[in-house]
Amino acid sequence: VSMGRRVRAYLAAALGLSLAALAGFGLPGLLLAAWDEQQLGRVEQEEAPRLVISEQPELTIVEKVRLLQRDSSNSMPLQQGKNYRRDTVEEKMMEELDALAAIGIEGLPAGELDVAFAEVFFVMDVEGEHSCIIWNAQLYQKEGAAGSLAELYLDDETGKILGLSCYGLEGLTAESVEDVKKAESLIYDFADYLGCHVAMTDMTDLAGLGYTGVSAAVSYGDESGLEMQYRFYVSREEEVLFLGPRELHGENAETGMQTETIQF
Repeated sequence: VSMGRRVRAYLAAALGLSLAALAGFGLPGLLLAAWDEQQLGRVEQEEAPRLVISEQPELTIVEKVRLLQRDSSNSMPLQQGKNYRRDTVEEKMMEELDALAAIGIEGLPAGELDVAFAEVFFVMDVEGEHSCIIWNAQLYQKEGAAGSLAELYLDDETGKILGLSCYGLEGLTAESVEDVKKAESLIYDFADYLGCHVAMTDMTDLAGLGYTGVSAAVSYGDESGLEMQYRFYVSREEEVLFLGPRELHGENAETGMQTETIQF
């Protein structure tokens, strides 16, 4: 799965793929099979065998993000995670947004957000040896700046936010847009939040382009000995804050500045 494209490789149990992940975790037994309406003229439901995922080693944060970034990885939607359900994950998201705000990474205030949707995915490599469960959610601001919204990815195992995008941030007040040194401090604080270390940073002050903001390429590492590539980008003029795995890289048509989003 690449974080730069939205994976819709929903795996049917009938394919006989060997799903490997956390012990005793059952996948949903009911799969929707959509047939060609021109041939059958209807949508059928099929009962698939209930699968039990076998045990495998736990992955570190870096290993999970690298798994998400692999083009060869597969994903399928779940009804719930192992540690969080749809009725409990929203509270966890708000808690983690507050934790990020406490270290200065603040897009939309958690206390003013509603969750538009929350999806959970089981992601595994093609070998069936490594997997993780990831939540994807979109949130919007209930009051204040109209059109403000955020998208995040949360690790079901640790409850940590792996990536955050905020858009439409009218009157963005994040201190990081004012000072490159402050932005660098936030990058190191986010490493502590994830339980990682900073292996490399490459900072760019957008003031040279006539904008108020910072762009940074970051490499985070952990005890696995591996590294993952992240992008930190914040712009007052574009009303954007992005902190997440470096994958999808596009250009804003109006400003010509580089922006990014996080997607499956």
